[in-house]
Amino acid sequence: MQNDAFMHVRKMFPDLSSHRHRDMKVSVATEIKWVVFYRATITTRDGNYQHTIGQRKTLSFKDAKIINLQYCMGVCTRQLPCQNSGYTDPRECSECRCPEGYGGTFCENMAESTIPDCGGELNATSTYQTLQMEGDFQAPSGSSCAWRITVSLEGGYRSFYRTLLGRSM
Repeated sequence: MQNDAFMHVRKMFPDLSSHRHRDMKVSVATEIKWVVFYRATITTRDGNYQHTIGQRKTLSFKDAKIINLQYCMGVCTRQLPCQNSGYTDPRECSECRCPEGYGGTFCENMAESTIPDCGGELNATSTYQTLQMEGDFQAPSGSSCAWRITVSLEGGYRSFYRTLLGRSM
């Protein structure tokens, strides 16, 4: 299975910066079932474009990667061994640019959360599970809370990433 095939959980979460939330609950089982077992609503003719649809404000990671590889390939004297579909950053040749959900020097790790005690790794099971964050809090603009949800499938596993971002009002 290619890492490009990993899908992101697309269900909308409450905007953590503009509202105060108490006992925020997110259904892991529902989201995994939604992503894994249902087909895409729209399928592109060319499968290379499937993960690029839905972008409204910025380029998708994959679009930016294709452009950078096409026009900036010679900028760095050596290419880094980036993992999980990451690539050598043409602006900072000693770093990899990582897709959503990944971090570390070579995109080998899960992205880090900037909000204390928020985020982590979960294993999805066939029983209903709930993510619950209690208390009053606000996420400052630019902050993030990253979750990796892994589900076992026949012949392997799949990981899904969701990053909650704080936004300015």
